[in-house]
Amino acid sequence: IRFINKTEEEIRLERKLYQNSLYGKFTEIKKEEE
Repeated sequence: IRFINKTEEEIRLERKLYQNSLYGKFTEIKKEEE
């Protein structure tokens, strides 16, 4: 991933969204196991 012409705020927001999406997938998998 290249961060070109992006502000620190935009980079932080994208990382947050990325982590949230990973967490969402993880919780879905956990629910299926129960």
